[in-house]
Amino acid sequence: MITLKNSTVTATITEQGAQLKKLTALKNQLDYVATQSDSILFPAIGKSYQDTYEYQDRHYQMPIHGFAKDAIWQIFSQSSDQVTLKLTDNEISRANYPFYFQFLVTYRLLADGIDVQYHLTNMGNVTMAFSLGALIESALPWRTDINLTDYQLDLAPEKALTLTREVDPDYFRTGAILPSRYFHRGSMSLATPEIDQKLFILTNRDMQSLCLNNQQTGQSLCLKTADFPFFSVQYDANNQLIQLGLWNGLPDKQGISSELLRKEGNLTLPARDQLVLGYQVIID
Repeated sequence: MITLKNSTVTATITEQGAQLKKLTALKNQLDYVATQSDSILFPAIGKSYQDTYEYQDRHYQMPIHGFAKDAIWQIFSQSSDQVTLKLTDNEISRANYPFYFQFLVTYRLLADGIDVQYHLTNMGNVTMAFSLGALIESALPWRTDINLTDYQLDLAPEKALTLTREVDPDYFRTGAILPSRYFHRGSMSLATPEIDQKLFILTNRDMQSLCLNNQQTGQSLCLKTADFPFFSVQYDANNQLIQLGLWNGLPDKQGISSELLRKEGNLTLPARDQLVLGYQVIID
């Protein structure tokens, strides 16, 4: 475990999966992030049909959310309030993802949260295709004296129309893009019973942040970014957990094996090129 600390925030990060496991505000000792899920999603997001994908007329295995979550990352550099971890290809990874890469993730504490930067380099001589994303999980309620019904999700900037990529009960995409039934002018209450267990993949070209707000206390957990076109939301009312995601990539459609270079939502990176994406987790 890696612990980062400044005067206002502490964070815990694991070398397995380079996962942000905990983010705590020192002023109230509340854990806004308590992640049991996979923080870094690479080189796939969601499910691949039959856990495989196609590349150059061959089929390769790909687990849900890719393999970065299961890998042991190496510490590249570290200070009291910042750490960079590194993942590179190896013989095992190339058996099912035949690309040479270097992936650096940097976690840097802020006065009110944490800044996360992904720096991916294509080390090979061919174009690399992939999905890349993050999942942040929070255990609710943050305080024992507040109600789950006081929480709501807010998108910014506020939009009258929020579009969702429809998924079936097995969490594959249907291909439909629909106005959300549950977001109204950018807001959705967790008190809405129909949202339990549903996966929402939100898309709106101008989205910049997704915030979980408590209407009673004013406390909030926000994901802010200009680099990810999809936000994801999944709320488990029974276990009082909510997952918020930032995605460059999408799950497969049911019954359709995807071709890596042509899959909707995937990113491509030319040979010897680099890509930097980032986001912030802001807590109040």
